[in-house]
Amino acid sequence: MGKLKLILLLLLVIQLYSQTLEFQLINKFEYELSEINDFSIDSDGNFYLLDSQDNCIYKYSETGKYVQTLARKGKGPGELLMPLLLEIDKSNNIVIANVGNSRFEVLSKSGDYISSFKFPSSSFATTAFKINSKNELIVAFNDNYQGAYHIQKWSLDGVLIKELCKFQKTSYSNLVKHP
Repeated sequence: MGKLKLILLLLLVIQLYSQTLEFQLINKFEYELSEINDFSIDSDGNFYLLDSQDNCIYKYSETGKYVQTLARKGKGPGELLMPLLLEIDKSNNIVIANVGNSRFEVLSKSGDYISSFKFPSSSFATTAFKINSKNELIVAFNDNYQGAYHIQKWSLDGVLIKELCKFQKTSYSNLVKHP
């Protein structure tokens, strides 16, 4: 009976130790991030995580190794305030929808400031954007004053090229149901 109790006790200790070790491995994080809103990948395979709460971008290598933190909170050129979206252009520059500052920011892949340009109106909130094959921004704006969505084409220099289309906002209750 004594040997059986000892074996059971050893098995219990081993089980508890393995659970503790597993817990430590699972909960050992390399970094802590606040609020990842978006990410993109450059042509070298590096990926960029946009942290909208900490107002910065974390750059990682294609193997997942942390490289650097880009940008910081603020209202100056290249600084972020409630960044929402990011894309990588053909030159591996980072384009950010900087919602709190009502503008787009363009940074180099090392985080150096290149340029910025304002949203067309303070009532416009960027809901989405992509970079097309010609390195132009295709932007979806939500116009809060007019109750409309605008899809526009912009140059990376901040010049409106064309309003592609405009949609009236509607609520679900106003939608027409088709058979």
